[in-house]
Amino acid sequence: MASSKSTETTTGGIPEMMQQVQRAFGSSPLAAPQMEEFWKAQEQLLDEAEAFSRHWFERRHVAARTAMETARELREGGASDPGSAMKAMGDWQAESVQRMVADWQEWLELCQRCAGHMSAGGMDAQSENTASARKTSGTRKAPASSGNS
Repeated sequence: MASSKSTETTTGGIPEMMQQVQRAFGSSPLAAPQMEEFWKAQEQLLDEAEAFSRHWFERRHVAARTAMETARELREGGASDPGSAMKAMGDWQAESVQRMVADWQEWLELCQRCAGHMSAGGMDAQSENTASARKTSGTRKAPASSGNS
């Protein structure tokens, strides 16, 4: 008998769980604004992460190209002029540090924007829930008593 119960649980699985979630959120008017704000925030976070990644990869491409150019300079003139070789290497390293600083700066800005999206979305949903609760409670007020009980 225990095996049939475990079979019921596993055969119902995800579709059954999704129906339960739909019933839970579909029946609660207070959850709808929160869910909508959650998905809006998710979209904003994805946009932010995509932009950050694109910029990071652009900087990595620049790093690879300039490293190849520096290696070419070193190969072509480095043996004959050590001072020129040191300058080329130092220039590449300075640019590399600038790229790393840009990485960190953009990362911090990404985190700040994402936190802002999440807190703004939560505040919007909370405001909608509060307004909805006020409307609902306003329609369910008990009649005023006359004081003659």
